[in-house]
Amino acid sequence: QKQIDQDIANERNLYNAQMAIVRQLDSRTRVPHLLIELRSLGYIEICGKDLGGIYGKLDTFFRTRFGASDVTLVMRPYAEEKCGCCAQKQYSMMRAEDFDAVCDKNYVTGAIQPSGRVAQNGIFKIRGTSGENNMGKLTMTVVNFMTNECGWGLQLCDGGNLGRNGQMRESQIKFRAPHPLNLMAPHLMIELRQVGYIEVNGENTGGIYQKLASFIQSKWGGKQIASDADYCNLKFSTSAFKQRGSKGENNMGKCTMMLVDFMTKPEQCAWTLLTCTGGNYGRRGDKREQQMVFRNDEFVHYGENHLMVEFRDAGYVELNGLQDAPDAASALEHFFKQQGCTDYAKGFFESSEMYCDKKYKTPPGFYYTAGTTNNLGKRTLELAFFLGKQGWMLSLCNGGNVSDTSGRDVKREQQV
Repeated sequence: QKQIDQDIANERNLYNAQMAIVRQLDSRTRVPHLLIELRSLGYIEICGKDLGGIYGKLDTFFRTRFGASDVTLVMRPYAEEKCGCCAQKQYSMMRAEDFDAVCDKNYVTGAIQPSGRVAQNGIFKIRGTSGENNMGKLTMTVVNFMTNECGWGLQLCDGGNLGRNGQMRESQIKFRAPHPLNLMAPHLMIELRQVGYIEVNGENTGGIYQKLASFIQSKWGGKQIASDADYCNLKFSTSAFKQRGSKGENNMGKCTMMLVDFMTKPEQCAWTLLTCTGGNYGRRGDKREQQMVFRNDEFVHYGENHLMVEFRDAGYVELNGLQDAPDAASALEHFFKQQGCTDYAKGFFESSEMYCDKKYKTPPGFYYTAGTTNNLGKRTLELAFFLGKQGWMLSLCNGGNVSDTSGRDVKREQQV
């Protein structure tokens, strides 16, 4: 027990020293940011500066809308005496102290059990075997509160999957300091799910639902189906999302850029793309999900061109959005071929349907992997530096992976 008490004391001292450094950095902050994490295991975590009493507003919001309460217990070791002559380390839920904090504010949506698991109150939902969930709807509930009620600006939205089948979901939502224009700009989330569904969350601003229905029907042969209000506001089914082969080839990037062009072009919807993130559901991670958030910015210039580059360490680079970027297409052709990449030639049994606008086969050594170490980050920054010289700005990048059913033979992917 003395050793356990000493370890706890060391943790407490380390925490106090680290927080002193954090307070120094925090005092220099000029533009505050706030990060809110929704975790389907039953937790909500907040990190960032308490500007304008935002923590108090969020406290009321999460308690009333999510049924959340403070996390007051943590799993901690203790010494249990055995046979009167020896002790064994055991674990139990005990009262949390400041140094146990993993974030600035932590809530639980339910009751923490002696095992450490959360008996949830039902706010986080999932059903079926195809990954249906309400994380997108909950994310937009938070976004609408933070932007249209509190005036903060949505800067980034990113999702992740944990667990054997990717069933444990997490959503990170990052906001920037308040601005009055945020109080009037509506947001819309569109999720493409490779299992055959499109889900929409957000208000029907300017008839955007009808415009989306027309686009999805004409471009992807989709049709509107009944939606469960607990999961999404609007839902479509489609067979347009495809994959083939054993190396993760798919057309989700191509479909994503088609939708981005439709939503952002001034002659179409004239919304602004804020964030785009991908996810991998299922044992192999091959049930892909693409999540996009748009804002209706009537007060800014819109209609920007977008380009997506996908690095796939199975040996490929894929480009989408080239119809609006002929100069970038030409520059990228030179950039990749200078590094030994070649035009992709389809296999004998492969259909002629293109799953992207342009595809390259990479040379040996282009991608590096050794265990969990890889060079996709390096490749991403090289690309960003090159395209920056061509006048393109890096907006977002997001990684994912697919594997075999054993969880081995991992093939990594990076969308830029």
